[in-house]
Amino acid sequence: MSYARARLWIGMTAVGLNVLIATGVLVFGSRFELEKLSVADSEIWVLLAAYVLWMIPFDFLGGWWLPNRYGRSEQGLWAFVREWTCGAFLQSLVFVACGASVLWAARVAGLGGGVLMLLI
Repeated sequence: MSYARARLWIGMTAVGLNVLIATGVLVFGSRFELEKLSVADSEIWVLLAAYVLWMIPFDFLGGWWLPNRYGRSEQGLWAFVREWTCGAFLQSLVFVACGASVLWAARVAGLGGGVLMLLI
């Protein structure tokens, strides 16, 4: 299998897992009430931590193992872990900021405000 095809399979698997989880939440319901949810609630942080944890294997495979296996990178494991930690932290901050903005807009302006903020 080529490097590009291996990266594609890892990416498709990661996205597919996220789609299946989101579909499961929509189909089987969720105990979260978006109207009452805020950034200070522990549920948001638990969801964010769960997302980071279930993405670790895909980030490791596609970001360190595969490039090293195919000779595309010679980065050491600890350097990768250090850079990955920084990237995961920054991505988490962006997710929280975007999610808080959508929740705020939905509370202030209703569904239309939430959709508009999501589009922005």
